[in-house]
Amino acid sequence: MVQKILFTWSVHVSLGEGLRKTRGGRICCNTVQPRRTMVRRKGLIRCLVVDGDGEFREDVFGDRGLGVGLDEEIPPSGDAPSRSWVPVGRLRDFLKEKENELTTVEEAIGSRPDHPLNLRLAFVADEMSMGVSRALKRSDGALAVIPQVKRIELPSSPDEPGERITDLPDVYEKTLELQVAGADAVLIHTDQVRYGCSLGDFQSVTKRMLRAGSRPGFDGAPPLIRGDFIFHPLQLAEAAELGANAVILIAGLCLPDLENLLNSAALMGLEAIVECHTELERDIALELGATILYLSNLDYSTCRITPGRALSLRTEVPDWIVTVAGGGIRTASECWEYLDAGFDAVVMGRIFMQTRRANALIAEIQSRRRDVSQRFFENFGFDESDEQRLRGML
Repeated sequence: MVQKILFTWSVHVSLGEGLRKTRGGRICCNTVQPRRTMVRRKGLIRCLVVDGDGEFREDVFGDRGLGVGLDEEIPPSGDAPSRSWVPVGRLRDFLKEKENELTTVEEAIGSRPDHPLNLRLAFVADEMSMGVSRALKRSDGALAVIPQVKRIELPSSPDEPGERITDLPDVYEKTLELQVAGADAVLIHTDQVRYGCSLGDFQSVTKRMLRAGSRPGFDGAPPLIRGDFIFHPLQLAEAAELGANAVILIAGLCLPDLENLLNSAALMGLEAIVECHTELERDIALELGATILYLSNLDYSTCRITPGRALSLRTEVPDWIVTVAGGGIRTASECWEYLDAGFDAVVMGRIFMQTRRANALIAEIQSRRRDVSQRFFENFGFDESDEQRLRGML
């Protein structure tokens, strides 16, 4: 069986010779070259492999436990622990439901090449505002605040209905309230089943904002972010057509197609925020060029919160990447912990759906700031060690 290396586990590893692009634009190589394509972390060499049947598998080789070194040939996969990569747990169920929804949409527009969604897929957008990146990377050193708009809390058990946290008769009025309160961006969920909001709610917000003379992401209006279980470019076309500025891409749902989705989002004028819960998801997102990472305590495979996960994932992310934290954050003191860890923004849901003092909460969160006086283009992407080496060469 033919095996190919798909991704390395580190953004700092340069890929070796013999690499090529597959149809989906993924980086592959026909021969394993450990010195170039593997990375040693915590005594392991790790890679993501796609076999001849298109199955994704994570292979983990011990430096010496399996007799494998960086200069030696990698043994066949049968000699190492491995598993096929597919969305796991509840993410697998979410994906199946979304595939069924998308099939209905494809059937409706398939015979209409002039349909707005088909036009979004066929042509490059004439502009990309970058409003989300600007909004989240505040120049004053304060945390950017992103309220989540939703009516239902994601249930932790598949056998239980989600908790209704607010009736929220008008999503537009809530978005306007959050804008006045000082929200830097607003995340609107469009999964009716799990979050109680829909594409219609999102469309209502953008239309009424435009009628009021306010364009999302421009002229002081907060950018709007679509949150959903996105795995296909057609869903990006929906977001662009609705007037969204950015979308959430849950890496655990769409990992094999993440590069294609990042490229498609850019072509449609959307910024992509990649949500990660594991080191693998984070490292692959960085390798593929993601510039906004949403490091989440929420594990969608179980729909449970893992305290401290976002903080642990932040340590190996370059400072020039926009980093967002989320998952169970409810107080200003928790937000300050993420500020001290180097995060640029926080996502908060339930508290903003239930509080009547959104402006006071945002003001409290942003009352504490870090020193950004030395920040100059985030060191042009160089970390401190790179900068020291360059200084030594002068």
